[in-house]
Parts: sequence; structure tokens; C-alpha cells
Amino acid sequence: MKNSVNQLFRLLSAAVIVFFISSCGEDDTPAIAPTFTLAATAEVQADNDVVISVANISIPGGFSSLTATVTSGGGTVTTTATPATDATSGTATLVFTAPTNSGVSTIDVVIIDNALQLATKTIAITVTGAPIQTAYEIAGLTEESSDEFTLSKSTKNGQDVIRLIGNINRDLALNTMNGFEWMISGSTFVVGDSELTIAEGVTIYFDAESSATSYIAIQQGSSINAAGTSGNPIVLTSTNTLSGSTTDPDGGDWGGLVVNGKATINVGSTAEGEGGSGTYGGTDDADNSGTIRYVRLEYAGRVIGVDNELNGFSFNGVGSATTVEFVQSYFGEDDGLEFFGGTVNVKWAVSTASRDDSFDWTHGWRGNGQFWVVEQLAGRGDRGFEADNLGDDNAATPFSEPTISNITLIGSDGNGGGNNTTGMRLREGTKGKIHNAIVTGFQSRGVRVSDTQTDANVADGSLTLTNSIVFDNDDNVRNFDGTATSWATTNGNSTDGSGLTLTGPVGVVNTGALDPTTLGSFFSAASFIGAIDPANNWMAGWTLAVDGTSN
Repeated sequence: MKNSVNQLFRLLSAAVIVFFISSCGEDDTPAIAPTFTLAATAEVQADNDVVISVANISIPGGFSSLTATVTSGGGTVTTTATPATDATSGTATLVFTAPTNSGVSTIDVVIIDNALQLATKTIAITVTGAPIQTAYEIAGLTEESSDEFTLSKSTKNGQDVIRLIGNINRDLALNTMNGFEWMISGSTFVVGDSELTIAEGVTIYFDAESSATSYIAIQQGSSINAAGTSGNPIVLTSTNTLSGSTTDPDGGDWGGLVVNGKATINVGSTAEGEGGSGTYGGTDDADNSGTIRYVRLEYAGRVIGVDNELNGFSFNGVGSATTVEFVQSYFGEDDGLEFFGGTVNVKWAVSTASRDDSFDWTHGWRGNGQFWVVEQLAGRGDRGFEADNLGDDNAATPFSEPTISNITLIGSDGNGGGNNTTGMRLREGTKGKIHNAIVTGFQSRGVRVSDTQTDANVADGSLTLTNSIVFDNDDNVRNFDGTATSWATTNGNSTDGSGLTLTGPVGVVNTGALDPTTLGSFFSAASFIGAIDPANNWMAGWTLAVDGTSN
């Protein structure tokens, strides 16, 4: 009986052990982790997309989630397709957007099942090159359907450029660009009350090979905001100055800068600018066409026909609220700066190596000027000043009648050589007050007055030249106040330059000057005759010397 009980106990114990072992075996069987594969193009261009395929997904424990993370190199990744929840197999799709810089980006992909088991894989994609950008994107601009101009990528003389063609009919800013320069082809008008902004340090190249003359014209009601600095001037120049050009730059490569304002003129209520550059004139002498500061023009001034020329700077009926200061016209084919009526004031202005006149006014210009420099180049140049009222009617009103102080005019032998340059040619009825001038080196006349109305203006005191030194010209003075002798002994004038030392245009006489602050609020203090005090050479750093080197 005892043996039977023991045998039964052993059998029951064995059954319990077997059941326990069986139960433990079922609970400890490991679940099968997810598996998958990744595939994508090995390389992608910067700022472009590439599809990453997640294939052969096996998830015995049922699909829970998929995450994708860029772990190095930059860029972004998005998930566009995954298996269904609880699915045990399937595919997924990712899209990787490359960064804007080149390099290698790595992406980690993680799949998790319902038992929180996971599988991780990493893929590396090489990002190559720079993003493909449109001309507008390179310029930092947005194209608008109403634009009357176009921007396009091009290459000129080995330089990548953004070519602007057409009229600027909305506010537009031309800023510096990475690897590209600005180029204007043909005539470009700023129209429709728009403002053109040119950032400091920007160079704009004007296409010297365009079938139509390249130039820019600010139309009435529109404006320019070109504010450079002495260390970072704005330069408007010829495409032949690009280093890859096989043609040397020359005057007349392009047409120059034209500004059309609404101030009064004496040739009618309005007039059309030379070269078809737009309408100017009106009744608003305080008109504002914007700001031009530290701007250098090179190789401009195209002659289109007889009495039809584009200059370096053309100020057509421009009003007194416009700011023009620190400007240079270098190696122009026609005049450096020309004023057609209006009341604009100009301070710190340079005309260098102009083939025709350096400063020219007509049609009733009545503005102010101070610190003006003329430096002619051998074999180039006509007059330092060509000053007219109106050729067809010397007594037309309003008279040209500027007030100008602190001038240095340095002449040469003139166009083609010979004695044909004049420092100041005052004619055709101009009036004006000119003070603190140095006039030297001209091979025909230093100062010449002509025409009956102009003589009358001298006689009544509405045309005067005071506190000035006119010396070392072939004929210092012709027909000013009757004779050179009387001119030189009145109004603080002299023909003795022995006390003056000039280094280029730099140098002044520190005695005998008129205080220019007595002439009006526009004028700055200057206790000297001439334009540039050696102690304050305002031309330094942003202008070119007559030989093309930096001042």
C-alpha cells in the first residue's frame, strides 16, 4: 500500500514538472524582430530631392511606427508612405531634401513593432555641387508677372553676369551677388514712380557690344537711390573692363546715367532728352529724383549724332531736393557732367579725361556747386566749363545762373593736339557767380566770355568771377570785364600762380579766398582757393586719376 502511494506521488510530481517546463518553454520563446532594406541614389545635387525606398519590410510582431532622422550633414527627410498598422510586411517611402551646401548626409531609419522591438539602418547620401538657381533667385528678387524687364543668367568676357534688359517698372534693389555681376544691355528706363536702389560696392557693367546703346535713365516721377561710400563706391562701367575682355575700354562704350526731373527749364515747359532719354522739365524746382553719392562712371558718353549726345551724368530739369555728391565721370566720350535746366545742387564732383567738355550747363540751370575738379588728359578735352543760357535765345528765362565755389580746372592740349582748350567758356547769355577757382594749363584760353547778352551780364554784375587765380594758360582771360588787365585787378582775382603747388588737382592757395558760407546754406566752410586741400583729399579711395590709377 505504501509503495502504491509513493508511486502515485511520483507520477503526480512528474506531471507537475512536465507542465511547468512546458509552460516555461512557451513563455520564453523570443519574438522575431523586424527587418528591412534601404535603397537610394548615392548622389544628389544640393537643394534637390531624392527618394529613399524602404523595402522588404518584415514585421512578424505587427507594424507600429517608422521614424527617419538626418543625423549629420544637413538636409531634411519626410515620410510619404508606410505599412498599415499591425501589418506584418510592406514597403515605405522617404524623401530626402539635400542642403544647399555640398557634403555627405546620413539618415537613420527605425521601424518598431507592437512588441516594441525595433530595427535600425543608416544610409549615406553624397550631396554635390551648388543648387541650380534662377537669375531672380541669384539676385535675391522675385519675378512678377507685370515686370517690363527680364533677368537672365549669362557670361560676358569670362564673367558670370545677371543680364537686365527692359524698363524697371517697380521698386528694385541691385545688391551684390555671389559669383555674379550685374550687366545692363540696351536702354533701361526707370518708370512708373519706381525707385531703383543700387547698394554700396555694386558694379554695374553696361554692354559695350549691345546693338542698341546701353544706358540707364531715371524718368520723371521715378528716383534713384545710389548711396556708395568712399571705401565702397558704386561703379558704372563698360563690359570691356572685365578681365576676360579682349577689347580695351574706351569712352563711348556705353551711354551714361540720365536723370529726368520736373524743375523749370527755359526751352519750353518740357523737353525731350538727348539720345531719346526721356521727357524733362516742369514747374517743381524742389523736385526730388533721389540720391547719387560716391558713384563713379567710367567710359560712358556716346555721341549719337550732331547735338545729340549722351554724357557721363546728364541732369535734365532735376530739382533741388535731389542729392548729388561725390561723383566722378572718368574717360567719357562727350561731356562729363551736363545740366539741362533745373536747380539741382552738386558737391564734390570730378570730371577726368573727358573728350569734350568737363562740366556743361544750358537751358536755365540755377543750382549750386562746390568742390569741383577738372583734369584733362593729353590729346583729349575741350572746355573745362561750357556755360550757356540758350543758344536759340540768349535772353530766354529763367537764365542759367548757378553759384559755384572752390574749383580746380587743369587743362591739356585738347582733342587731337593744338591750342584748342579753354578753362571756362561763358557764352550764349549765361549768368552766374563763380568764386575761389584755379584755372591753369589750357592751351587756348583760361577764361573767355562771348556773345552780346553774356557781355551785358558781366556789365550788370549778374555774371561774375571772383577770388580766383587764372595762370599759365596760353591766353589767361579774353573779353571778361573788357580787358584782362581790369579783370586781374578787380574782385580779388589774379594771374599769378607762383604761390601754388599742385599735385595733380590737389593743392590750394590759403590766402585771398571768399568765405563760401556767405553764399548760402548749401556751401561748406573752405578758407582757400581751389577744390582740394591737401589736408583733406576727398578724392582719395574712390576716384581714378587721369592715368587710370586709384587716387
